[in-house]
Amino acid sequence: MKKGIIAVVFCCILFFIFGCEDDTSMDNKNDNTTLKTESSMTTDNTKVLPKETMPDFENTGKEILIGVWGGIPVQCSILKNDEVETGKRNWSDEELLEQYRWMKDVGINLASCPIGYNNEEHNIRMLEAAQEVGIKQMLWDTALNSCLADASLTDEEAIMQARRLTSEYAEYDSYYGTMYTDEPNSKEFEEIARAYRRYKMLFPDKMFYVNMFPIYATSLQTGEETYKEYIEKYFEVTKMDYFCYDNYPLIRGKGTQTILTDNFLYNFYAVKEVNNEVPLWTFLQSMGFGNKKDPDCVEDFRIQINCSLSMGCDAIQWFCYYSPLYGGSEGFVPAIITLDGKKTEKYDFLKEAMQELHNLEKIYTSFKWVDVMTNYGSENAAKNNNAFNYFEITNTHERIDAMSSTYDFVMGVFKDEENRDGFMLTNYDIPSSKNVNHIVLNFNNTTQVLCYINGTKTEVNVVDGKIELDLNASDGAFIIPLNL
Repeated sequence: MKKGIIAVVFCCILFFIFGCEDDTSMDNKNDNTTLKTESSMTTDNTKVLPKETMPDFENTGKEILIGVWGGIPVQCSILKNDEVETGKRNWSDEELLEQYRWMKDVGINLASCPIGYNNEEHNIRMLEAAQEVGIKQMLWDTALNSCLADASLTDEEAIMQARRLTSEYAEYDSYYGTMYTDEPNSKEFEEIARAYRRYKMLFPDKMFYVNMFPIYATSLQTGEETYKEYIEKYFEVTKMDYFCYDNYPLIRGKGTQTILTDNFLYNFYAVKEVNNEVPLWTFLQSMGFGNKKDPDCVEDFRIQINCSLSMGCDAIQWFCYYSPLYGGSEGFVPAIITLDGKKTEKYDFLKEAMQELHNLEKIYTSFKWVDVMTNYGSENAAKNNNAFNYFEITNTHERIDAMSSTYDFVMGVFKDEENRDGFMLTNYDIPSSKNVNHIVLNFNNTTQVLCYINGTKTEVNVVDGKIELDLNASDGAFIIPLNL
C-alpha cells in the first residue's frame, strides 16, 4: 500500500516538474516574441523596451525654415546722426545682393518682402538676389491677393487672372509663396478660405501665408470669445495646413535683466492642443519696441529658440530683420539691419544662436513633438512657475524614472518614426542669470544617450540609465536615450 502511494506521489511530482518546464518554456517564447514588437513589464512593473538602433540623422533630418518680418525695402534710407531720415536712395544691384548674402550668412533661409507695398520690379530683384545666394523668397503681391479674394469671380476666372499676374516671377526657383494677410479677425476666414483654395489650385507646392493673432489678443481682435475657439475656427473654415502666429516674450527687467512673458510657452501649447498634425510657425523677437526689451546678448536669442523647440515649433521667423521706421507709436529701435542698411551688434548675436539651431536641425526634424513636461528646481521653494501653470499635463513618461534639477526646466517630449524617444530640455531661467542648473535624469532601459547641447554633440556618462547635465541660462539640450 505504502509502495503504491509512494509511486503515485512520485508520478505526480514528475508530472508537476516536467509540466511546469513546458509551460515556462512556452511563456519564455511568448515573452521573447513580445519584446520584438512591443514593450512588456517586469515583476516590479518597470516597462521593458525593445532593443533600439542608432539613428541616422543625415538620411532622415531636414532643414528648419528660418524667416523674417521686414525684408529688404525698395530703397535704402539716408540717415543723419544714424537716427533721423533725411531721404532715400536706390540700391545698386551689388548692394542688394550683399544684403541677401548677409541674410544667408546669419542663418536666414526664407526672406520676406519689405513692410508695406513693394513694386513689381523690386519683386523680381528680390527673387533674383535670393536665387543667387541660395535662399527662398516670400512675396506680397496686392494685385494677386485682391484677385484671389474676389467673390465676384469664379474660380476659373480668378485663377486665369492670377496666372497672368504671377507670370513674371512664378518660375523662379526662389519663389516660395505669397503673403496674404496679418492677424485676421475670424470674420475674414471665409475670404481667406476662398483665396487659399484658389491659390493652391494654381500653386499646390507654394505657401499661402497668413499670420494669426497671439494668445493675448482680445476677443474684439480675434472675433471669438476664446483663443481656442479662434484656432478651431481657423482650421475649420480656412482648411489651412499650418498655423503661424507672433508672441514676443522679452520684457525689460531691472538694469539689463530680461524677463520672459508668462504666456510665451502656453501659446505654443494652445495651438498644439487643437492641432498637432500641421506645422507650427512663430515669430520671435529680435528688436525692442514698446515695453519689449531690445535683445543685447546671444542668450536673449537662444532662450527664445530653445523654448520654441521644446514646444515643438517647426519654423521660426524674426521680428524684425530690416528696421522699420524708428520711434513712432510703437517705439521701434534698430533691428538686425539699420534703416540705412548696416549691421547692428544683434547681427552677431543672432548669427551665433542661428548656427546652433542649424547644427541641431537634422536631429530635431527627425522627431515629432508629442507632449511637454516641466520640472521645478530645488531652489524654487514655492514649487510654482507662472509659465508652467497653464499646462494640464501628466508630467510623467514611461522612459523616465525620475528627474531633478537646481532650477526650473521645460522639456518637450518627442518620438521619431522608429519609435525612439527624444527630449528637448530648456533651462527655463532668465537669460541674464549666472546660475548653473544641475539636472539629473534617470532613464529606463537605457545603455547610451545622445546629447546635443545648443546644437553641439556632447558626451555624457550613463550609469544605470542616469545622466547629469550642467546648463547655463538659456541653454538647451536635445537628449535621445537608447537601449542598444
